[in-house]
Amino acid sequence: MLALFVLLLLAVYVPKTTIIGLILSVIVTLLVLYIIIDIIFVNTSIAFTSRSPASPLRTTVLALLSFFSIPLAFSAVFALIPSHFSPPLDNFVRAIYFSFITITTIGYGDIKPYPEAWLPQILIVVEVILGVYFLVILIAIMSNWANNQRLYSEIKSLDDVRGDENGPSARSSSST
Repeated sequence: MLALFVLLLLAVYVPKTTIIGLILSVIVTLLVLYIIIDIIFVNTSIAFTSRSPASPLRTTVLALLSFFSIPLAFSAVFALIPSHFSPPLDNFVRAIYFSFITITTIGYGDIKPYPEAWLPQILIVVEVILGVYFLVILIAIMSNWANNQRLYSEIKSLDDVRGDENGPSARSSSST
């Protein structure tokens, strides 16, 4: 998260009119793209390939942190093109505000891209799609967590019905 704040500050305060500013803008954009792709792939694999994570609470918290990292990454990209918005995204607080309002699909309408500016419109659509996708991932992680808890309690109640105090390991050692 700290890296995203540094990228956001670089995107806002580096002048884009110089060669160094343009190079830094390209580097910031590529790093933000890498961060977003990494967040998507990691959380998708956690949500849909691992049946029972080692710590479901940790998985949920990390998915929530990743969800909040996406608008920070997009705000760095929006800060690179501040003049495409009305009013302009001239400071990082306004860029973060716009990005969080966009990903949560609230959309107050106080900040909007110009109609002829196609790049921010595409970025906004991608951010909204990622936001909805991440909410699906969070729901999948939490429902998997709830199902595993219920399954564990059913297995425990079956052991109680059988009268096994020590569980399956006691049965296997007593039969030998």
